[in-house]
Amino acid sequence: MSSEVAKAEVFFYKVFGNGRSDVDGAEFISGLQQHYNIENKKYKQVFEYIFYFITGQRASEKTKVSKKKFVEFYNYLPVLEIPDVERILSLVLFKMIDKDGNGTVDEGEFAKFTALMQKAGIKEKHKEGDFAFSAIKTQTDKTITLEQFHQWFRTKSWASD
Repeated sequence: MSSEVAKAEVFFYKVFGNGRSDVDGAEFISGLQQHYNIENKKYKQVFEYIFYFITGQRASEKTKVSKKKFVEFYNYLPVLEIPDVERILSLVLFKMIDKDGNGTVDEGEFAKFTALMQKAGIKEKHKEGDFAFSAIKTQTDKTITLEQFHQWFRTKSWASD
């Protein structure tokens, strides 16, 4: 077991209790809020989005995230030290969307993101994710950077409610 996996498991047990193999969505959100000592509504949204991206389901008492899945998510937690909630959420989402980890999001990765958002009930103003992608893309290599994603993200009403 790598040291990163071990750290993630220790964190999981510290936040959610020893011997657990999974936690439900409500526990996930309240546990992280208590651990980080934050009750801010926007942080709750951050945790809800993160839960959805980890599990593909909305956070509730009936939906679960396994310790194994949480360990995969653990590397995204350090961004919670950033005071700007919208920047936190856009950074977490960007890192989750950037599947190949190259620091940019291509059209395919962005299309998967917009499809997941639609499944989550979040409607993009434009019908096609590729239209939104082309509206924020300025590079010729058909990718967007974190900063471009963040600027686009700040314009979304569902990101700032």
